Amino acid sequence: MLDAALDELDKAGRIRRDETGRVVGSAGLSVIPDRHRMELDGRTFWTWCAYDILGIFGAHRATGTAFSRSPATGATMTLSFHHGRPKSERVVLFRPSDAYAACCTNIYEEWCPNSNVFEDEPSAHAWSTSRGLEGRILGLEEASVLATAEWLPLCTPGVDT
Repeated sequence: MLDAALDELDKAGRIRRDETGRVVGSAGLSVIPDRHRMELDGRTFWTWCAYDILGIFGAHRATGTAFSRSPATGATMTLSFHHGRPKSERVVLFRPSDAYAACCTNIYEEWCPNSNVFEDEPSAHAWSTSRGLEGRILGLEEASVLATAEWLPLCTPGVDT
């Protein structure tokens, strides 16, 4: 019964497993290398999408640094956080629409690769338009508020938003 449930979550992209079947990632947070890296409270973690970076730092009110790549240029983006708030001013986030997420059969493979940080709004707009993606371009502060609200219940039992 547990194996069937894990298989279903894995197929939907809600968890990631290693070659032995152990769960190494869930809800966007990973303990093995993945798309985006975070240095959080002296430990290294990875996330499946840039949106998760903002939510995890925000929900934990953590101070640290995250590293991602702009899909428009390939440049490494360094995001600094202090007490859960992003300190990068020009950087923006492209977040695919909720309608896009609803039609994905595998969140990890289809939605997450399209949630990224960019150097600026024109880069995010050109990249998303060239791929025919619907979504929003958000400043990091606005994106952080939204992502924190989604991650808070995952990190704090009994908290609903």
